[in-house]
Amino acid sequence: MPEATAAITYRRATLEDADAILGIFNRAKAHSLPWLPKVHTAEEDRWWVANKLIPETEVTLALRDGEPVGLCALSKTMIEQLYIDPTAHRQGIGRRFVADAKLKRPAGFRLYCFVQNEPAVAFYRSQGLVVIAEGDGSGNEEGLPDLLFEWQPQPFGFTDQIL
Repeated sequence: MPEATAAITYRRATLEDADAILGIFNRAKAHSLPWLPKVHTAEEDRWWVANKLIPETEVTLALRDGEPVGLCALSKTMIEQLYIDPTAHRQGIGRRFVADAKLKRPAGFRLYCFVQNEPAVAFYRSQGLVVIAEGDGSGNEEGLPDLLFEWQPQPFGFTDQIL
């Protein structure tokens, strides 16, 4: 069942959402990651969304007035994808996706982010994620330096002091 925050609603993606997901990817990357090399054709991207992303991860869509404007793909241990349409930036969608991941993965999760994506790096840090590894680009298709972020829950009120 969809949940609402102001005019934004959230629901699980289905295969029928593949084109909308591709649209969000393409608009977000063109706006925020113009330096990102294109390593797949449009047909390859569509196949991956329909045959890998949607079936193998929990993809949540953010909708504004019924139109998809953001997505978060969550696997057992990772936020695999998190993209917001440029028309929906700064509306709390990314914060909601990260908060939702914290609830769904209470033991913690990780995500990768390109070093050059400075706004996203700052955003993830602001959400309590910390960098645990830096990559030189040899571990991703784009060949670009990246950061591995992690979120771990904090213990409640325990100290090392002897009472």
